[in-house]
Amino acid sequence: MGPDLWRARRRLLVRAVILAWTVIFGATHVLEVAVPDRPGKISLDTRMQLRWLAGSITDVDVEFARKTFPEGELFLHEFHGLALENVAETTRDPEDIAVAAREVRAMLPKIDVMLTHAPFKQMARAPVRGGVCWFAGQNLLRGRLVALLGSSADPAEVKRFHDDSAILARAFGASASGVLEAYPGMSWPVDSLFGYRSLQIHDRLYDTKLFTTFERFKQTMRRYQDRATGLMPSYVYLDGRPRDVPRGCALSWSLAVLPDLDPAYAAEQWAAYRRGFARCSGGLCLFREYPAGLSRGPDSDSGPIVGGLGMSASAFALAAARATGDLDTAESLRRTGELLGMPALSWWGKRYLGGRIAMFDVLSLWTRTVPTPAAATTAGSVAWTPVLVLSALWCGLAALALRAFRRARAGARGAEARSSWEHGLFIAAALAVGLHLIWPAFVGALLMITLSLLDLVSRRDVARAPTRAGPRSVSLEHRIAEEMP
Repeated sequence: MGPDLWRARRRLLVRAVILAWTVIFGATHVLEVAVPDRPGKISLDTRMQLRWLAGSITDVDVEFARKTFPEGELFLHEFHGLALENVAETTRDPEDIAVAAREVRAMLPKIDVMLTHAPFKQMARAPVRGGVCWFAGQNLLRGRLVALLGSSADPAEVKRFHDDSAILARAFGASASGVLEAYPGMSWPVDSLFGYRSLQIHDRLYDTKLFTTFERFKQTMRRYQDRATGLMPSYVYLDGRPRDVPRGCALSWSLAVLPDLDPAYAAEQWAAYRRGFARCSGGLCLFREYPAGLSRGPDSDSGPIVGGLGMSASAFALAAARATGDLDTAESLRRTGELLGMPALSWWGKRYLGGRIAMFDVLSLWTRTVPTPAAATTAGSVAWTPVLVLSALWCGLAALALRAFRRARAGARGAEARSSWEHGLFIAAALAVGLHLIWPAFVGALLMITLSLLDLVSRRDVARAPTRAGPRSVSLEHRIAEEMP
């Protein structure tokens, strides 16, 4: 007796799906690694990231972010909004602007509510409400929204931007170091940079002079910069004295904002940062979390650290490289992210790590969309070594999948004569599975099309019935009408 037909065909279906997935995902993965981002453009896979995030962030994701690290809830909304504003500012497309306006307007009330719980509640009554991390983040989001909308901005939004910018300017003016506290007695310069950026936008829109206090901040950073690396401090006392060594997660984040505020100082800091923290080889780059020679374990800010190389430092460094116009380094970092981030691309969009950690997808989108300088017109180079190695890996996997598929097909052919009608049913089912993966609404659409065709056929039969059968053959509707009194 020959092999069991359904078992053989189930095996064939599984092998076919594995082969198709290997070929499609492998080719897509190679292209994602190989094709560089173009300055001033939003790539297709970035659009797919936007599609995945549209409406996919749930209350569960917000609660997870809040519990993961103190500012998680704020950053989830803030960086999602900043990414949407990045896209709108890059394309100037009316639809992108409308999406950014709608989403940011929905986020800002959620950010206001954060003043009622930790960690921002302890600073809720401070002159700079919630501390500079919270206050600067929401002011920058609102300021960029007002700049995007221009004359169509809501007067209430404009007034809030005026009021909060005035509060920030007064606080910076009263600070001897130009650095404001995020929590009682604790300051991170990067938080103040977001505040200065919002004041710079206000000055450009309304011809004010709120940004002038940035010079004091820069002088403080130069006075207390690390002697060994030449880098600005990452965590300071209120007078600007460093409380710790420069850290990669804070420096990458800072250098994503600093180029807008002072391009020359940013270029100087980026050169020092690359020299002391970057580790690049074969077209791939990662950044250290701590200076060379210092080894510490990971924390909630750094993310995983392997061999001194930090996930947060490397991820944010992509935003910094784009902002400073170092597109070759940006491409090396982007390639590394595509190789290690386990991206998945489907009809529903692109996500990393299976889309299970919304913060990861939000920060990835932000780093990919940080605008590049207008002078940067040439895309980063293609690194053929990792591309060829990755291509060889996927080709090897595809060859193994093809070999298994051929064996399964041979086994199915041996059982095919036992039930020939099932062959057509199997092919139809396989095609239906493929169509459903590409077009999730396929099942519903097929049902509606089938019902429409049946309705059309029945109507044609009713219309033709009197002609085919003669005058005594009448429609059901006509008979009912005759029998009614």
